[in-house]
Amino acid sequence: MIGRVVCILILVVSVLPLVLAGCSSDSDAGGDKWYSDGTLHNATATQWRGATYRNKLATAGDWLAASVWNGHLKSPDDFDKMKLKSQMLVNAVDEVVNGKETESLTELKVSEIAAAIIVMSNDIGP
Repeated sequence: MIGRVVCILILVVSVLPLVLAGCSSDSDAGGDKWYSDGTLHNATATQWRGATYRNKLATAGDWLAASVWNGHLKSPDDFDKMKLKSQMLVNAVDEVVNGKETESLTELKVSEIAAAIIVMSNDIGP
């Protein structure tokens, strides 16, 4: 278990700066409710890989709203800011689960990866 956690942390630390630097603020084609209908909260890395970007974004929004953004969503502008941070989180999780080093971690829960990214990131909160 400790080895698994260390492996996750190493992967996150190695890809997080690259992902956060390359995040853009593209608008979503789905319209307003980008943050609804996420279903990947307990997904494995394999399930995450096969999911739509829309589902990943909504799930990432849920994770952020329940953690570092909890109590900070008071205006539409706050939701716009959180959307950018959710896109960053999706990109970071994608980098980890799609990395070459993660072949043995296919059944790892993406919520564990996302939690490590959220805790280690200094610019994903409000």
